[in-house]
Amino acid sequence: MDNWFAFGKVEDYPEERWPTACAHCGAPVPQESPNVYLQRQVAVTRLYDNPSGEPEPGDVYWMDWHDPGECPYWENCDGKHLWSIVPNGSTWDIDARANNCTMREEKTHRCWIRTGTPEAGNLHVDKNGYTCAAGAGSIAVTGWHGFLHGFTWNGC
Repeated sequence: MDNWFAFGKVEDYPEERWPTACAHCGAPVPQESPNVYLQRQVAVTRLYDNPSGEPEPGDVYWMDWHDPGECPYWENCDGKHLWSIVPNGSTWDIDARANNCTMREEKTHRCWIRTGTPEAGNLHVDKNGYTCAAGAGSIAVTGWHGFLHGFTWNGC
């Protein structure tokens, strides 16, 4: 059998087996229309090489979630945002605007300043740079509050 079809073909899956909403944010799958083209595919490889096959606490990953210049937060965004799974399993868009941002109308600062990169293994997030007065560079989510310093989580 050809490995490309190891999990079957699109037509092998009945309509009710296809997702109706995004597993991440819950947004409904749009209906196909003249302006929306939907394509279904059966994945043949894992996206994450870990036991669950999903991002897990401590993972960081890049998301290309909009075109350059179309960021809802910043005028100077390249379209890539760095996301992380914090120790309690919540997701954090490190490049988003903080809920308690004190410079909401200013669109060139960052609420969290990141230095280093995940690729180099030296990612650090703090308030050292052109930033607002929100917090101290930490992330607070339900059930967990802490810092990402030197690619190490420190809870408080």
